[in-house]
Amino acid sequence: MKYIVLIFSLFFIFSFNVNAEEDIQFPLEGMGIANSSTKNLIKLGFGPASYVNKQWRLLEDTSSKSYPVLNNFIKVKSNTTYTFSSNRRLNFYYYEFDSEFNEVANYQSFPNYTFTTSSDSFYLLIGAYTTIDLLNNSDNWYQLEEGSEATDYVAYEEKSSTENPDTPIIPTETDSIKIMNDFYTLCINKITFLSNSFLDNFILLSLSVIPIFIFVFLLVFRRYIT
Repeated sequence: MKYIVLIFSLFFIFSFNVNAEEDIQFPLEGMGIANSSTKNLIKLGFGPASYVNKQWRLLEDTSSKSYPVLNNFIKVKSNTTYTFSSNRRLNFYYYEFDSEFNEVANYQSFPNYTFTTSSDSFYLLIGAYTTIDLLNNSDNWYQLEEGSEATDYVAYEEKSSTENPDTPIIPTETDSIKIMNDFYTLCINKITFLSNSFLDNFILLSLSVIPIFIFVFLLVFRRYIT
């Protein structure tokens, strides 16, 4: 009996731990997400990814014209106004994606350009019909900032791992009754998640039923056979 309880306890604790963050599956290997500590949201580096007509591919020839885009997605807010500016006079393309990297909007313009993201926009990429070498020229600068006006250029700087102003400050709870209520709520949510997982997955349901049958069989065997 104690072994059955132990198995279920370990199964409960480790097998169904719900992670707050899941691995992000980018369209192409090597792509990432910019994490700026300044107003400029663009992390420099175009290519080797190319995106056109909702198709992704890698560009091997950096001197040939195609549709290279930034290698790092820009996380944006929905229904929010942004302004793009650059010293490079090109026809730029803008692509909005949802949280699963599905395209939800696209448009093009010469800089400077002000636009408002759509309601389901989560990420943004910028590209142009030109060569990767031209876009990545060291004399170029690009800036995307929140707001309806292009301001003076500032360089992108990566946000440090300890710098996360969006993280809320969680107060320490001292009320014992409130702590117990929160604990019971967590347990109920955990049990609800487990029950839904078992019902939706035949394999998990089988794993839960088999130990019960074994336990019942052992009881019957000990009671009537031995």
